[in-house]
Amino acid sequence: GGPVGCELGQAFARLGARVTLLQRAPRLLPREDPEASDLLRRALAREGVAVVTGATVRRVRRDGGGLVATVARAGEEADYRGDALLVATGRRVDASGLGLEAAGIAAGPAGIAVDRHGRTANPAVYACGDATGPLRFTHAAGYQAALVVRNALLPFPRALDYRAIPWATFTSPEVARVGLTVEEARRARGGVRVTRLPYDQIDRALAARDAEGFITLVHDGRGRLLGAQLVGPDAGETIDEVALAMRHGLGLGAIAAAIHVYPTLGLGLQQAALDWRARSPGARAARRVLRPLFRRQRRPAR
Repeated sequence: GGPVGCELGQAFARLGARVTLLQRAPRLLPREDPEASDLLRRALAREGVAVVTGATVRRVRRDGGGLVATVARAGEEADYRGDALLVATGRRVDASGLGLEAAGIAAGPAGIAVDRHGRTANPAVYACGDATGPLRFTHAAGYQAALVVRNALLPFPRALDYRAIPWATFTSPEVARVGLTVEEARRARGGVRVTRLPYDQIDRALAARDAEGFITLVHDGRGRLLGAQLVGPDAGETIDEVALAMRHGLGLGAIAAAIHVYPTLGLGLQQAALDWRARSPGARAARRVLRPLFRRQRRPAR
């Protein structure tokens, strides 16, 4: 029920297999917003994918030419039969056999320990990539590598900053995220605001007849972005604009002011930002001041 299981489960279903997803967590994609999980589950159900959440696989055995997975759920056990089993339970770092301890490099179940500059416990050795975490994505490893090489060769090291690294689950609809979810932002700080725009308000999505999804922008009262969750067509492409804005400290005001091509899915971000601006305290104050003036201007001359 994580990204790999959902992506490949949907792919096999579209190739004609009958697929059952067994998810130990109470919902799919537990790192995403609950609304994203619910929307993806409905989409998978329409394609015939059975989703079983809160399910812990106790054992797997062969039965004739197939396999049987015994699953514990809600205090009871049930068997699920299939021709093949795809294990998509994630990865764990195995640094044994590398002799790291001889080099004074600390490593554990979470991976090789590095500081905020990518330096290991041995100050002469740097590390990056999946072996260090915390985000095991190709683009995260590329970012780490560029910074680590710079820090290893040049003075004045720069710190790794994961606050604006986006990622996407390439299901249909796509699920993309950067920064904090709504729940994470509310736990971390007060005064969190949420701006939401359904995909059915984006003309390009309507024209393509693929308007299931939403844009959720998490920000403070001044429009400073804390995170975003996108679910819909090409969400993995659209999220990059939010990541760029967050990386350079640009808020919703900058996105609202940027000119976007019409009609594109990216225009939805501007629509959401304009909606925030229309509801901002400054806009409300301006309406209170200008409304009486406009009323006087509309009065017929005597």
